[in-house]
Parts: sequence; structure tokens; C-alpha cells
Amino acid sequence: MKRFWIAALALFLAFALFGCAKQESIYTVSKNGTMYRVDTEKKAIYDTLYTYRYELSGDSSSFNITITYPNGSTYWYSQSDGRGQGSWSDDYSEAVYAPGDTLVAVMQETMSKPANVGGIFGGLLLIAVGILNLVAPQALWYLGYGWRFKNAEPSEAAISFGRISGAIVIVIGIVFLFV
Repeated sequence: MKRFWIAALALFLAFALFGCAKQESIYTVSKNGTMYRVDTEKKAIYDTLYTYRYELSGDSSSFNITITYPNGSTYWYSQSDGRGQGSWSDDYSEAVYAPGDTLVAVMQETMSKPANVGGIFGGLLLIAVGILNLVAPQALWYLGYGWRFKNAEPSEAAISFGRISGAIVIVIGIVFLFV
């Protein structure tokens, strides 16, 4: 029982550490030889001379973005199902300011990807099974093999293999959480 609580505490601490990651609000992206700085809190893109404001909805796979240039002109871009379409206001010009498609590409590099719920659920399930194998390898041996025979006992090798495979499954579960 003591091992169970140690494993549970270790799992809790691991999740607590992963939950402490702070989301960045300022990104630097290089496109076409120009460095752009994106401030997600102020909803602004900066190059060496100008500030471009943007409004963004959606995530990296499906989104709408409107970029407002310093002179008030706008560039719109929508992407859905891997296809995108852009348009602009009458006073939009690429002669002075950064092209709209370049600013959209800059924003795409800073967008967060949608959460992989299946990977998270699968990772948590694998971690739980791994912890069970680490803490109670005999119980899992009985569930897998012991019920088939009368008065059967697992060997030390079977117990050791159960614990080792439990540790491996925990590592695989942690990888699933981040993929």
C-alpha cells in the first residue's frame, strides 16, 4: 500500500510540474528576411518600422484573421479544412507595408495547435495501467493468467516483468500526453 501512495504522489507531482508551464505572449518570427515580433496580449505585430493590429478567431487548423495596417487599410484571411482565402480593402497596398500573406504566415507560426484530447486520454489511461503494474503486479497477473489455474502463484520473473513493463508503459503514456 505504501508503494501505491508513493507512485500516486510521484504522478501528482509530475502533472503539477507540467501544469506550471507559462504560455508565451511575445514571439519573434523571421519571414522573408524580416524579423517580426508578435504580442498576443496587445494583438499586434511589429516589424522594424510599423505596428500592425490584428483580430484572430479559431485555431491553427481553422481560423479567421483581420490585419489592420497603420494607414487604416485591412487584410482579411480565412482558413478552413486546409484551404485559405484572402482579401483586402481598397486602400491596401504592399508598396509601403508588409504583405498581408506574410503577416498571416507570421501569425500561423505563433498559433497554438488544437489540443489532442485522444492523446491526453490515452496517455492518462496508459499511465494508470502502468502504475497498477508497478504497484500491484500480482493482482494483474491473476487477472491475466492466475484465474485459469487452481492454487497458482506468479514467479518472481513474472512479478519483475510486470513492474518493468509498468514503468515502460508509464513512459509511453507521458509521451502520449505531449504528442
